[in-house]
Amino acid sequence: MGDRQREDDALARDAERRQLERKKARAEKMLAAAQKQSLELEASFLTVASEALGEGASAWEKRAALAKLVAAPVSWDPTDVPLPRNAGLASRKRAFVLIFLGDAEPSQTFDLREEVTAIVRSADAARGDTVILRLVSGGGSVTGYGLAMAQLLRLKEAGLHLTVCVEQVAASGGYMMACVADKIVASPFAVLGSIGVITEIPNVYERLTKEGVTFSTVTAGEFKRTLTPTKKLDPKDVQKTEQEVGEIFALFKGFVGKQRPQLDIDKIATGETWFGADAIERNLADKLQTYDDLLLELHSSGVDIYSVSFKRPAKPSLVDKLGMTSSATDADADARAAGAPATGNWLKRAVAAAIGVPLGRPQSPYSYSGDHIRLG
Repeated sequence: MGDRQREDDALARDAERRQLERKKARAEKMLAAAQKQSLELEASFLTVASEALGEGASAWEKRAALAKLVAAPVSWDPTDVPLPRNAGLASRKRAFVLIFLGDAEPSQTFDLREEVTAIVRSADAARGDTVILRLVSGGGSVTGYGLAMAQLLRLKEAGLHLTVCVEQVAASGGYMMACVADKIVASPFAVLGSIGVITEIPNVYERLTKEGVTFSTVTAGEFKRTLTPTKKLDPKDVQKTEQEVGEIFALFKGFVGKQRPQLDIDKIATGETWFGADAIERNLADKLQTYDDLLLELHSSGVDIYSVSFKRPAKPSLVDKLGMTSSATDADADARAAGAPATGNWLKRAVAAAIGVPLGRPQSPYSYSGDHIRLG
């Protein structure tokens, strides 16, 4: 009797499962029909709207704007249920967070350039948007850190408030970047300062001479080569190098003094460094605060916080380099070459057909000799 009952239960469950599958299939069919009808109605509406715009340059500009609006990344799936949206969110201040872990070059400047470009294009100074830079750098190349600093100046020129958070060290070229900020916060044992310039190079001339090796260099220009590893030390070369280092130091010192006029620059620009509290006392920073506490403070005050990080495009695979892509990819490439949209997006195809504006694949909005002297 028990076995018979289990068989009956299994048959009942199987029948229920088949019934649910039939209902699911009918629902999916109805959904597909509804999506098709929605697409047809959308295309019909866009056609009427496009015709109503008339002809002329301004009309085509409006068509392009309409196409851009319709192709915005929103969900067109009827099964998606939108979340409730606070009408006040659009007006809330935003904080864009950057991280710069600088090496001697610094190699991170390329990414910083792209990240700053993205922020300048997205942020709204009138809304009170701000930028937070988490900075860790002991300095390095004069030209490299000069360029990194110039990227931060772009934020200032866009009217955005910049706060630099020094977690561990902002020395030399790192401090050149930090001093651009409207506000510098530092953790208690962060190291700041080292406003100075250094150049150093080994000289093996005497060793080479002892080994009977002569290293020849042909130059045009009295100071085309001064100090090199293989050239005999010449007092004139040393004097010229000292002059160049002094000129760089004067530029560095003058820049920091201009950015932070509250500094006693003559007392600070000695190449020395100071820890948190001592740095505050000397006006190298404005407040002792960790990066984490700053973000929590912004969050508590109702600021929306966005982390901004540039992701480098993936390198093409060997298959891509050899042109051995799939037929679908080739078809999309041919369509784009002809000015038509890629075949992978049904909505864009419908819009393009309806209003006569080709919608190709969206393009990235960010498509855009070292020396031995370094800040130190």
